[in-house]
Amino acid sequence: MAGFRPRFFIDDPTSHRLAAFGPEGGDPAVVPDLVVAPDLTGTLFSLSPEDSHHALRVLRLGPGDECEVVVAGAVYGATVVSATMPVATRLDSRLEGPEAGAAYRTAVGLVQSVERLALVDDIVQKGTEVGASFFLLLPRADREIWRRWEGKQTRWQRIAREAAKQSKQVLVPPVTLCPSVEAAFARLEAEGAHSLLLDPHASRMIADAMETWPPRSGSGLWSGVVALWVGPEGGWSQQERHRFVERGVDSARLGRSV
Repeated sequence: MAGFRPRFFIDDPTSHRLAAFGPEGGDPAVVPDLVVAPDLTGTLFSLSPEDSHHALRVLRLGPGDECEVVVAGAVYGATVVSATMPVATRLDSRLEGPEAGAAYRTAVGLVQSVERLALVDDIVQKGTEVGASFFLLLPRADREIWRRWEGKQTRWQRIAREAAKQSKQVLVPPVTLCPSVEAAFARLEAEGAHSLLLDPHASRMIADAMETWPPRSGSGLWSGVVALWVGPEGGWSQQERHRFVERGVDSARLGRSV
């Protein structure tokens, strides 16, 4: 394990914070009333059952082995203190800068129109690895696939979680299902996100489009939330494009040839 520190996420700090070990080294007790502090160095946390199984059976971690634990977006170097179910870890020091992993000034998420469910696994995995902050998945209007989506959302969220670990992200992007374009717009507007339609025929690239947006940071750089609308394999229909125009959504392409 030398030089390699696996990363784990604590989804619910309140239920996973542990009291100190007793004098007999017994199992720590759960502390139910945790309020996450700016610095939790020295705190004990238990891993989830799934992460504990992975740590013990796959990574074969034992007491004294190092890992990384992410709590509410803060990354800590940690040490395994108990190699039983659930695995207990101690947060040793808060990591900052490149050592903590990926950090982004602008949160960029994907609003993905999906025609084939088989594509979603790769969309979520690859999108998470390059830093997508969220996923809004839209079924094609001409396909009756919505009823089959709900059972797969847990799977897609698990894929996002594992990809976030491997790519050293500091947050696990949520994977949300939206029944329609209008429902997606309503959700994004509630979050204050700026929508941008990806179009290979657009005259501007993403960087050029963002330069025209009002700055929201002291540096003068735009630092808000961006929702990139990605069409299905066959592209957006003319009717859908008309709806984007009506809403005043800007369009852009990824690069000179994409």
